[in-house]
Amino acid sequence: MCCSPTVANSAGCESSTRNDLATRQAAERDRNWQKMQDIIVEYARSQGYDLIDASPPLYVSPRIDITDAVLDHLKRANAGSRSKP
Repeated sequence: MCCSPTVANSAGCESSTRNDLATRQAAERDRNWQKMQDIIVEYARSQGYDLIDASPPLYVSPRIDITDAVLDHLKRANAGSRSKP
């Protein structure tokens, strides 16, 4: 049985499973977003930035685009956390 015994029909079971999946996805997304924010703040402080705008801009010059640098920091942070038992 995919759900608790109190859910008698398959539609209720399917709905419960969907809700559980949505809850788990939201928790994982929130955890990852917080990790990205922490990395961005760390990078900004280490590089002397005063502001990093999180809203989507219309245009960003490649000269000031820090996306690749932040992604590199995030990858290193993830690699470091995976190597810990």
